[in-house]
Amino acid sequence: MPGEKFTPPRELRELLEKLERSETQTRVIQSTTASTIVQHPPKEAQVPIARSEESGSSQRIVRFLVVEDDMSIVRLIRSSVALLRVPYIFAYAHSAEEGLELWNKEPYDILLTDYNLPGMAGTDLVKTLRARGETAPVIMFTAYDSPELRREVRRIGIDRYIAKPFLIDDMLESIRMLLKLES
Repeated sequence: MPGEKFTPPRELRELLEKLERSETQTRVIQSTTASTIVQHPPKEAQVPIARSEESGSSQRIVRFLVVEDDMSIVRLIRSSVALLRVPYIFAYAHSAEEGLELWNKEPYDILLTDYNLPGMAGTDLVKTLRARGETAPVIMFTAYDSPELRREVRRIGIDRYIAKPFLIDDMLESIRMLLKLES
């Protein structure tokens, strides 16, 4: 129902609790509009996430921006990203306007956005970024799936479209593929 908050199933809540108790160190940087979570996995968890032909393998921190107004979804995505076992920076915003503010400060490697947001829609956020020449991969998720929205998503260059409710494994596989991460 519109306006209703997503409640993850018991198994997923248990996974989230387990991830929150893990040995990873998390630092949260909060501002008035959004928050950034810097995740540093234990040394043994840091695996190469990008390969270059000149130097073999290299390691970098993957920068995620999630634009979602439902904090339970944000927490779910944040905990799931930890399963990729790569160092990352996780920033989130509750509206497309806040997401643009964060992006203006520093671009991200990947954008995960909801379609139905307060104020500007997720598609408008992507149109704005694409008009500025931004080419980072985009995953859009929505509970408002329709053929018209699917056509618009393809037209504006969104890389992956995932209908809610979605499987975490599908989202993670999309992220791996779009960022060319090892499984």
